This record gives sequence, C-alpha cells and structure tokens, in this order.
Amino acid sequence: MWFQSILLSSLFMMGDRVRTQIPVYVFAPNPILSSGSIYVESIRDNGDDMSEELRSEMMQVEIDVVIEDDAVYLSDSILHLVNLSSPNEGVDGFQRGNIRADRSLSSFESVNCIYHIRRFQSYLRSLGFGHLIKPIRIDPKALGGSDHSRYNSAKDPPTIEFGVGGVDDAEDAQVVIHEYMHAMLNEALAADRKNSAAISFEEAVCDHFCLRYSEEITGKTDDRVFSWDGHNEFWDGYTVRWHDLEIADPTCDETCQREKWLFLLRKLEGNLPSDLLDRSLLIFFSSQSIGTSHEQIAKQFAAHIESGLQLVLRPILIQHGFLKPETEGQIRKLYANGDVLHLKDLELFEAADLLHINGSPIQRLELDGSPFLPLPIDKTGHYLLRLTNETQFPKKEEWYYLIVF
Repeated sequence: MWFQSILLSSLFMMGDRVRTQIPVYVFAPNPILSSGSIYVESIRDNGDDMSEELRSEMMQVEIDVVIEDDAVYLSDSILHLVNLSSPNEGVDGFQRGNIRADRSLSSFESVNCIYHIRRFQSYLRSLGFGHLIKPIRIDPKALGGSDHSRYNSAKDPPTIEFGVGGVDDAEDAQVVIHEYMHAMLNEALAADRKNSAAISFEEAVCDHFCLRYSEEITGKTDDRVFSWDGHNEFWDGYTVRWHDLEIADPTCDETCQREKWLFLLRKLEGNLPSDLLDRSLLIFFSSQSIGTSHEQIAKQFAAHIESGLQLVLRPILIQHGFLKPETEGQIRKLYANGDVLHLKDLELFEAADLLHINGSPIQRLELDGSPFLPLPIDKTGHYLLRLTNETQFPKKEEWYYLIVF
C-alpha cells in the first residue's frame, strides 16, 4: 500500500535527545468516513469531548518523535509545529502521558495532522515528487478559533493554520491533506495564480487529492469533501455533484466551477490508474503557468492529458462548458434505446470510435455505408462517439456525439 508512514530503522541518541517512535491514536481519516456514518449527535465535535462512538473510530499508529527529558516533540526538519495565532496553546513538546490517549488531550490536533501529512509525503515521494516537500510551519490550533483553515505562501517558510471552530480542522484528515496540497502545488508552480479561475481549479485539485487519500485509507468512495469538518450544522462542505453537473451551467459561480473541475477529475480517475492521474496533475502544475480563465485552463489541461495519457478530453470539456464547440456538430447528444444506433449522414464518415465519457478508447467500429451502427455497450451510462474522415466530404472533419445509453 502507498501512503505508508515514514519509519526509522533504529533508535539513536542526539546528546540527551532520543529520536524514536511511540504509539498514538488518530482518526483515519475522520470518524464519519471510518464509520460509514453521517453527522449525528454521537459524532459531534462537542468541545473536543470523547464519546464512545468517537473512541471506537480511533486507530493506533506509530509516529516519529524526539524525546528530551520528559517532553515529546513532534516537529522534524520539514514540519515545524509552532503557535502562529490564537488560541495561544502549546502545539509541541508534550509530556509523555499527554500525547497518546484521545482527542480530549491538547496534543491530539498536533498528532493527527503531523501523522497524516507524513503519510501523504510518503506517497508524493513514491510518485517522484519528493523535491516539492519543503520546510513548512504548522499551527494545529489557529485563526482565533474560527471555522476555516489557511495556507500562506507569503511567509518564509510558508505556513498552514488550522481553525478550531466547529469541528477542529486538524482532526479531519481531509482538511489536513487539502491544505498541504496547496503547499505542494505552490512549490510546483511559481507563477502567480491569484485569479479566480486558477484558484478554483487549484481548489478542485486539492479536493481531489484529499478524497484520494481518504479512499486509500477506507477503501470506499464518498462524494463528500471535508465530510466531518463540513456537512454539519457549522457549514455545508463540498460535494462531488455527480448528476447536477452533466451539462454546462451558464450561471455557474466559482464555487460551482470548483465542483465541476472536481467532477471531471473524478471521472478521469474512474478510467485511469489513480497514481497515473495524480502524477499527471503534478506534472501539469510543474510544467507551465496556469491560464487566467477556465477556458484557457481547459485548453492547457486537455493538451497535457491528451499528449501524455492518449485520452480524448476536449469533448467532455465542451460538454461541461469549459470549452466552446468549434462547430455545431462537434458534440451532439444522442439517446440510444437499443444496441444499434441510427445516425443521419453516417455514410459521410470513414472511421468511428466508441469512447468512454472521459475520452479513453473502447473500440473502433466498422462502417459499412449504412446509417445503422451497432454499439458494443454492456451497461447504461454516457459514452462518446467520434466520427472522422480524411478524404470524403466534409474533408478532415471530426464530429463528436454524446451517447446516453
């Protein structure tokens, strides 16, 4: 399994300091997902109280620490736990008896966020992006107790502050990984991304990685982003809106655009090895500046995916309104009620390819000059039909049809 925790091969002495591992408890990734539940009374934040239901969702793990005298320190050369803003509580250097037990202890937020970030760092290294991992300062209890978190690249080293309003953000590993991904993408892309379209795209990529991390731990797919910190009485969180975003929405604001990008990334993940998509996303951020509109980003992303993964992505971007169709016939919706499709002007084309909705190929179809086309589809869903020709009229034309089967 990837995302394996970083292990020390031996215990060694540093003067009167000892570096070792100790057992601690964490949520994996949060009690909502690990229990397969929704936000109910027994899983409420309740001022860091520990119910029996919450206790049963805690997992014992090993974590790297430095012990000096009777104090346990979690910081290392990359992750520095520091107090950046109120509440002004200690976030490192805990007494041994106050670091292992449960979330009612002041050390829990520090332990939980450090454990999950280190686990995620291991995955980034396995993808070949260990060079993005740079020193960062983290405050697990910050921002005046408000119910949000913040990554700040303007500081040196950069900072992440986790709020403790509502459900403490550092206790939900989805929030932890989302904010840490901002740090990774900032290292990958040096260009200014302070326009709304690029920010929405980046937020969706961070959402994608936090969902990927959650699914690796639980082995289950869930469409809720920030499923404990959000989706409760404090705020709504974000959701992969699988059905609402099937077509372009001309009134879509930036929150909607963020959800649309996440929806598309999840579609891609359904037909690609997950590590291949993740590596491709990190390469995309590392190789270029990001456009200033959703259309520019879509064109860049489509070119990157199509060249690197041999997928046809443009039709699905057109379908969702990120790109404008070049011709009226470039993407049309068809409804197939049987295993044979009747399509006017089919005889004008020389080649037909059936594709998954994300553009990955299924099968080359035989054209015999008739308007009837057999469809080798064994389950309902959305598919793409690409019709092309090189010599007949209309010359060098490429049409796409969206098939709802």
